[in-house]
Amino acid sequence: MRLKTISEKITDGTHKTPNYTKYGIPFLSIQNISNGKFDLSNVKYISNDEYKILSKRVNPKIGDILMCRIGTLGRAIINNLNFSFSIFVSLSLIRLVNTQLNNFTVIAINSPVGDN
Repeated sequence: MRLKTISEKITDGTHKTPNYTKYGIPFLSIQNISNGKFDLSNVKYISNDEYKILSKRVNPKIGDILMCRIGTLGRAIINNLNFSFSIFVSLSLIRLVNTQLNNFTVIAINSPVGDN
């Protein structure tokens, strides 16, 4: 089965580098998930106004699957962060119709089968 047939949404983060701020809404990129878990030790931030604009296109929710598009290509994790954030183009967001398939989908993406 193709991923698009079980997904409500498949997209990536903004393609435009935002204006970073010292504080604000976290803006995640591949460096924040490439090791298979969230690494928030080096997070960039954007303003609330910029977040409002970016979240109209992609707005990560708990349970969404985030996947690396560059570097550690295909590495996927389930979003368990309980706060708002935005993502850069290096990350994809997959929102499945049935969230009960999230764990299986992440395992499949991260397996050799996911390379096909």
